[in-house]
Amino acid sequence: MTPVQITFGSLLAVALLVTVIGYPRKYGALSGRSRLYRTLGVGLIDLLLVVILVFVSTDFSSIVDPRVRAVRVIIYTLTFLFLTLSLMGLAGLDVLESIVVYRRERRAALEQMVREEAARQVQKQQQAQQVQAAQAGDADAHESRGGSDEA
Repeated sequence: MTPVQITFGSLLAVALLVTVIGYPRKYGALSGRSRLYRTLGVGLIDLLLVVILVFVSTDFSSIVDPRVRAVRVIIYTLTFLFLTLSLMGLAGLDVLESIVVYRRERRAALEQMVREEAARQVQKQQQAQQVQAAQAGDADAHESRGGSDEA
C-alpha cells in the first residue's frame, strides 16, 4: 500500500467512526431536519472517501486501452464532482435549517419576555386599582365619620 492509500484509508476509518459514534448524539443538530441533513452529509463524506480511495488504488497504467482508461478517469472525476457538489448543497441546507431554528427559538424567547412583561403590567394595574379602591373606601369612611361629627 502506498502512503496515499494509507492516508485515505485511515480518513475513511475515522469518518466511519464519526458516523457510528455521532449518530446517537444527533451530530449536534438543533432539529430533526438538521439531523437528517447532517446524517446524509456524513454518509456522503464516507462515500466520497471510498471513491477517492478506490481512485488512488486503481492502477491506470495497467489498463491497455487508452479509451477505457480515459472513461474510467472521467467517471471517477464526475462521481467526485457530483458527491462534492451534493455535500456542499447539504451543508447549505443544514446552515439554512440551523438559522431557521435559531430564529424560531429567539422569537419564542422574545414572545415569552413580552408575555411576562404584559403580565407584570396587568398585575401593577390591578394593584394600583386596589390601592385606589382602598383609598376611596377610606375617604368615604372618613367623610361619613366627619359628617356624623358635625351633626
